[in-house]
Amino acid sequence: MPQKVLLTGTPSPLLRDLALLVQQGNGRGIVTTDPDADPPLESDERISVVRWNRRSPISARTVVMQAKNTLDTLEETVIVFSPDKGTGAYHEEGLSHIEERVDAGIRSVLFMTREVLTQLEQQGNGILSFVLFDGGSEPRPPLEGAALGAFSGFVQSLFDQYANEPVLIRGFHWRVDSEDRRGFARFVLRDHAERPERTRGRWVRFGRRGGLFSRTR
Repeated sequence: MPQKVLLTGTPSPLLRDLALLVQQGNGRGIVTTDPDADPPLESDERISVVRWNRRSPISARTVVMQAKNTLDTLEETVIVFSPDKGTGAYHEEGLSHIEERVDAGIRSVLFMTREVLTQLEQQGNGILSFVLFDGGSEPRPPLEGAALGAFSGFVQSLFDQYANEPVLIRGFHWRVDSEDRRGFARFVLRDHAERPERTRGRWVRFGRRGGLFSRTR
């Protein structure tokens, strides 16, 4: 398991499970939470909770700098993406609601990824793991489909662009038919820790076959 890890992305039960693994292990970590949300767990000598405004690029930079100052280096960063579910017909969605969901869901990933990659490039090493925590089903509401399409296309482009860089980028996909969330957390942080090169530039599935990423490169 990585010894110095930043856990961030969509606030979710999975993000808490990942933080608990770090807290119970031998490493140290930072986990983010929304400014007005209850922390996913209490900070201690193993894990620190940091507030992150997902709509602000400056806030993303502050989180990464705080992680660097606390951990000295970022061995691995895990960005969890869990698409927000739609509430009704698309034409009934309010414009402010659409803007809020795009900011919190899509732009937040873009902002945080840029700051993390800047830090990892300065270090000359490190792992960036994207995690799709998707419990949705077909057919998907339009906003959820747009978010998933943007996220998967963005990550695939990063796989291609950084294929020969020292920074290792990979993805983990939670199957909609799996119920072992804590097992998935272990799968992300522990099961692929010793030989990360095997997972470079591709999605690694957890669970039975089927789902959004039915094939990997």
